[in-house]
Amino acid sequence: MRTTILLVALVAMFAILVTPAPLGDTAIISARQNPTKPKPCEPMSPPPTANETSARHEKFAYEFLVTKNITAAFEFINQGYIVCVLVL
Repeated sequence: MRTTILLVALVAMFAILVTPAPLGDTAIISARQNPTKPKPCEPMSPPPTANETSARHEKFAYEFLVTKNITAAFEFINQGYIVCVLVL
């Protein structure tokens, strides 16, 4: 009897966890499924000063960590820094 009650409670908890979330705003869903590709970051010539580098770092950190705008954040990353490693 106690086992049955515990099993029913356990199944109910899992049923709540696997219930799909209600559909939200379709614009948000569409934006997440079709992200815009950021424009590539070009190396600066002449190289930036320490102050410019610090300012760019702050802008990158703000976009990536605070606003969570990955597209804007990746505008600060040079394509040459991105390396894809395939491990089999």
